Amino acid sequence: FHSFNEMVYLARVLLSQGRMNDAEKIIQVAISGYNELDLPSASGYVCYAKYILGRIFIAKSEYSNAMGQYDFFGGMKDSNRYHYDIYYSRNLDVIFALIMTGRISEAMESIESTHKNSENYLGKGIPLSAGLLALRGMANNALNNLESAYRDFMDSIPALAKSRSYDENRFLNHRYKIILESYLNLLQKLRGTVIEGKL
Repeated sequence: FHSFNEMVYLARVLLSQGRMNDAEKIIQVAISGYNELDLPSASGYVCYAKYILGRIFIAKSEYSNAMGQYDFFGGMKDSNRYHYDIYYSRNLDVIFALIMTGRISEAMESIESTHKNSENYLGKGIPLSAGLLALRGMANNALNNLESAYRDFMDSIPALAKSRSYDENRFLNHRYKIILESYLNLLQKLRGTVIEGKL
């Protein structure tokens, strides 16, 4: 049992180093091991391993496979609210994967829900975090809400660019590159438009 836990930890380290294929092989062995031990699928150990597997799929740009893991947690809304909240409704990885698989309305709902939860803890009127703002920018760009997308990116990308986490962690760096690609796509859409003149 403990060896499987160590595999999950190793997979997380390998993911941060950008060794996605090695990380996937190890985490799959760990999940199979948990299954052979008849651990419940909703146990903390299995759920954390599936969460890491979802991140590995994101790093490999296999977003549908990532949502295959995350939708498992999405089905826990009534049966296990704790796992639903930490692994689905408040998870930036899920929001990112939802956007990348075209499930924009669900992504927007999660962004608003995450922000409201933050307000409950920290007080009304707090701004969205840079990470959430950037994801909302991607979602708004996908919906062609160009002016809103531009504001979201302007309020988030400078902060993300200064973040050591995004610079040092290969997984987060992958997400940051996709955010920048969406921003560049937005600038192309804005070129020569009336909106460009107002910005």
